[in-house]
Amino acid sequence: MPLAPHPRLRRYISHYWLSRNSSAGDHRILPDGCVDLVLAAGHDLTVTAYGSTTAPGTARVQAGHHYLGIRFHPGQHRHFLPLPAAELRDRALPLPDNRGLIATLGSQVFTHPHPCRILDQLLLDWLGHYPAETDALDRWLLHAPWKSGIVPVCHAFGVSKRQLQRQFQQRLGISPGTFLTIRRCQWLIRTLTQEGVPPLAALAQDAGFSDQSHMTRTLKRVMGVTPAAAILPDHDVAFIQDAMRAAP
Repeated sequence: MPLAPHPRLRRYISHYWLSRNSSAGDHRILPDGCVDLVLAAGHDLTVTAYGSTTAPGTARVQAGHHYLGIRFHPGQHRHFLPLPAAELRDRALPLPDNRGLIATLGSQVFTHPHPCRILDQLLLDWLGHYPAETDALDRWLLHAPWKSGIVPVCHAFGVSKRQLQRQFQQRLGISPGTFLTIRRCQWLIRTLTQEGVPPLAALAQDAGFSDQSHMTRTLKRVMGVTPAAAILPDHDVAFIQDAMRAAP
């Protein structure tokens, strides 16, 4: 269940999500360029950071456990977690509970009637002590157009390809090319799950792929689906339909 953060946090956080008394199973993780901070309460409280991914994966959900997640916008976890983005890429990293922001979180958030309001207050207090500095690249990442290319992005920010690569690795842990490919695949899934899908060859051309086969291979590699997959409408596309994004 996605929940909106406080308005002052929406430039940093896409949404919170909450699952109480979960059923056992595997939760699918799809690439989106974001970092998630997940609190899990079972016998003990654990805190795990899930980094930017480059391929589909799964996370094990334990029966009867409670889960509370914070999904940061691309690159915005750096204001709250002292973790290099590159070290988180394609990894789930358990975090010690006695450092920084993590030390202020506890299992009491799950017993509160409005746990996300507790998160709001903790995160706002954190920013009060450690103000976040954002720039034009952060604002671009918040609403990155799916049809962007690396060269136009470099021109827009007056940087070289190498400088852009360095900034993406520092903030997201993935390359600009990987991020833009993810954005294209998100657009493709959204388009393919709507009515009136255009011919796949035309769709591939519009999305900037060399041909339909290139589009199919890329979508399969990044999202684990194909354009013609019969189960495509059942795939979780909440990550690309997030209506909670707000301009800074």
